Amino acid sequence: MKNAWHEWRKTMWVSATTWNTKPDGAIYKTTDGGATWQNITGDIPYVKPTLLRFNPATNELWAGGVGLYKTKQ
Repeated sequence: MKNAWHEWRKTMWVSATTWNTKPDGAIYKTTDGGATWQNITGDIPYVKPTLLRFNPATNELWAGGVGLYKTKQ
């Protein structure tokens, strides 16, 4: 039987950014080790974050770049 730690390791977030002036980019999440990805950018106004930090105590994903934003997971 798989334990909780094994299942938790399957969850990842990634920031897809471009280094141009276009507003391209997004935040993606996977819960199956990368087999599928979901765009979770939502209403975060800055779609090119360069730093992602998940806080398991509050279940929040923080995205930083030109500002700092959080979203509940």
